Amino acid sequence: MLLWLINHYYKWLETHHLGFLRVFTREQDPFRQVAAILLSFLIVICFGPRLIQWLRRRKIGDAAGFDQTQIEELMKNKIGTPTMGGLLIVTAIVSATVLLADLTNFYVIIGLTCVLWLAAVGAADDWLKLNAARKKTGRQGLTGFEKLIFQVGLAIVLSIFTYRHGHQQTATSTLYFPFFKNLKPHLNLLTFAIIGTLVITGSSNAVNLTDGLDGLAAGCMGIISFGFMILALIISSPADATKLILPLVQNSDDMALMAGAMAGACMGFLWFNCNPAQVFMGD
Repeated sequence: MLLWLINHYYKWLETHHLGFLRVFTREQDPFRQVAAILLSFLIVICFGPRLIQWLRRRKIGDAAGFDQTQIEELMKNKIGTPTMGGLLIVTAIVSATVLLADLTNFYVIIGLTCVLWLAAVGAADDWLKLNAARKKTGRQGLTGFEKLIFQVGLAIVLSIFTYRHGHQQTATSTLYFPFFKNLKPHLNLLTFAIIGTLVITGSSNAVNLTDGLDGLAAGCMGIISFGFMILALIISSPADATKLILPLVQNSDDMALMAGAMAGACMGFLWFNCNPAQVFMGD
C-alpha cells in the first residue's frame, strides 16, 4: 500500500520535502524488508498484552492435550493459559505485508491467501473446541478429515495457480537438490501439485504439533521464516543467485519481505510465549 501511495504521489512528496519516503520503494528493498521485521515485531509487542487480557476475560484458555501421558503430566500447570494467540501473529504478518509489500505481486497475493485461509481453519477449529469445553457439549473442533479437506484443497489451488503463473520461468517448476547441482528434474503440473500439497499440509500440521510447549512453535517458525527470507533475497538477485548456484526467480523479493514479517511476528510472540508462557497460538 505504501509502495503504491509513494509512487503515485512522489512528485507531491518531493515538492513538500518528503522525498525521503522513497526508502519504501522497490529501489530500497533491504530497507522495506528490515522495516517489515520491525513493524510486525512492534505490532505483536504493542497489542499482545491487550489480546491476552481479552482472552482471559473471555476465559479462552488452553486445555492441554498432547496424546502422551508423561507430557500431559508435565504440562498440567499450563491448563488455563490463554490460547488463540495466533490471531496476533496473523494480524502482524498481514498488516506489515499489506502496508509495505507490492500488492500487485502474484507471490504476495498467494502468500496472503495461504496465511488467511489456514488462519481461518485454525480459528474455526479453536472456537469449536473452546465452546465445547465451556458448555461441556458440542463438537470437539474440526475433525481430522475436515482439516485435511481445507488444507489439501488450498494446497491444490495454490499449486495450480503458482505453476501456471511461473510456467515461463523454468526455475519455478524445477526441483533442486542440495549438494547435487546437476540434478534438476523438471516437474509437470501433477507432480508440482503433489509436492505443494505435502509441503503446505505438512507445514501447517507441524505447527499444530509443536504448539502448547513454551516457545517451541514460535521459535521454530521464527528461525525457519528468517531462513526463507535469506533464500528469497538470494534468488531475487541475479548476482547472488549465480554466485551461489541457485535459481533466479523474478519478483521473489517481496516474498523476502513477507518472510521477514513472519519472523518479526514470531520473535514478538516469543516475548509472551517463552517460559512461563502467557499465551499459546492455538488449542
